[in-house]
Amino acid sequence: MSTLHRWTASLALLAISLGQQTISIQSFTAPSSCGSAHHHQNGCRSASALYLSTTNPNVRFLGKGSHAVVRPGTVMVAPQDEFHHFYRQAAIFIYAMGEDEDTDEGRYMIRGAILDHPTPFTLGEMADSSLLEGIKDNPMAENLIHRGGDKGGDNVFMLHNQPEIGDGDMIGTSGVFQGGLQEALEACKQGKAKPEDFKFFFNFCQWTEEELESMLDDDPWIAVEVPADYVLSAEWDRSDCWKQLRNALRGDADDDDAEEDPYE
Repeated sequence: MSTLHRWTASLALLAISLGQQTISIQSFTAPSSCGSAHHHQNGCRSASALYLSTTNPNVRFLGKGSHAVVRPGTVMVAPQDEFHHFYRQAAIFIYAMGEDEDTDEGRYMIRGAILDHPTPFTLGEMADSSLLEGIKDNPMAENLIHRGGDKGGDNVFMLHNQPEIGDGDMIGTSGVFQGGLQEALEACKQGKAKPEDFKFFFNFCQWTEEELESMLDDDPWIAVEVPADYVLSAEWDRSDCWKQLRNALRGDADDDDAEEDPYE
């Protein structure tokens, strides 16, 4: 039975500083057998019939609503009529699924990060260099922190495309990895990696299996596979990735023709 280890760091946003460097492991134990369509890591039901083509060959359709195949490494695209404060016009990358060993019940949980909700804060602005050595003088200091969701207290986590950094376990088949902050700082300092290879998220989205299934049954969320650069891009403004993916799925990935946000 495999375990997904995910590193997180405690961050105090309101204090605009890193109160202390508390690195913890959040363990998710993948189930030994599959339950529903969404309760799995490798996919119990065949998704081949759902791999429909789009005009953008880099975006792979994995189903809609109750037929969506959701697993680590996929992106959930919100429906147009989603009005949840965080989920509205959001593209959410699923990065972990399994039993949360930090809870007494060990409940099966699904975690994701909103890809297109940047904050105005950079890593260098938020970290106290005396407590987290080397950040303010590191090329990664200018990396924006993104709001990953509404759960997680003051947790920050890092996604990247460097297999030699962190535990080396790819998230699904996404080409995206998690963790290894000190290794990442050193790699950027030595020029072995670029700051844009790394993306930081404050908090995350989280659902029980029942909550996710209810959300998919109630609303036509879309599941897709995308290249790693979609996940790691720091160029997305609020809802940009959502617009790009919806347009790609309807046959138009031109930003100039993207759907307008009625709330802007």
